[in-house]
Amino acid sequence: MGYATRLGSRTKGRGTFTARPTVYAPAPVATQVR
Repeated sequence: MGYATRLGSRTKGRGTFTARPTVYAPAPVATQVR
């Protein structure tokens, strides 16, 4: 993503952010088995 790196460099380490999922969907069965 790189957003945290850019934010940190532009705010001299003082900026913060929170990432939130925009969509939730169950994982496919093949992925759940792993």
